[in-house]
Amino acid sequence: MKRIAQLLGLTALSLAFIGCSPSTEKPADNNDGGGSTGANEKGVIAYSPLTLSNPFFKVIGDNIKSEAEKHGYETLMVDPDMDVKKQSDQMEDFISRGVTAIILVPCDRLSIGPSVKAANEKGIPVFTVDAKCAAEGVEIAGHVGTDNFQGGKLAGEAMIRALGENGGKVLVLDFKKANSCVLRVNGFKEVINAHNAERTTGKIEIVG
Repeated sequence: MKRIAQLLGLTALSLAFIGCSPSTEKPADNNDGGGSTGANEKGVIAYSPLTLSNPFFKVIGDNIKSEAEKHGYETLMVDPDMDVKKQSDQMEDFISRGVTAIILVPCDRLSIGPSVKAANEKGIPVFTVDAKCAAEGVEIAGHVGTDNFQGGKLAGEAMIRALGENGGKVLVLDFKKANSCVLRVNGFKEVINAHNAERTTGKIEIVG
């Protein structure tokens, strides 16, 4: 488990570079078990993100696959497409396959709890990335994430600089089931609201 935790940690830097809004471009379906093609020497590391339509989670998956191969593990990367029921079914499949570990970005940090508990009961360690599982009674082997609220504040400051003295309208795309995204949006809004409170003109209007 320590080696897998170290492997997961190597993906952490990628979390800082890509935003939280899902892309409209849909990748190829990876539910056929697409992952590494080498021999299964040590076991299989399964990865179920929020969605693979967002490059953020695809980058993480690619790094997991790359590092896993270096250490003799296969990877199984699937796409729940922001559907917690689909992700729960994927978790059930991971458990039935007897994977070595599961890396999870919860589609719903509460509803995924029973699936995490099922993995716990089978002795399969579950790691979370970006968003934590908030369900009671679950055992999470490790978590890799960023300060999402601070990231949102930095985005707000960058937006103020970009719009300049004239201000303008800003469309915010939100996904309320993803707590990481909620925190980023809250941080962004805090900075924008504080900026607007100090001005009578050139305010920034958040829409969406």
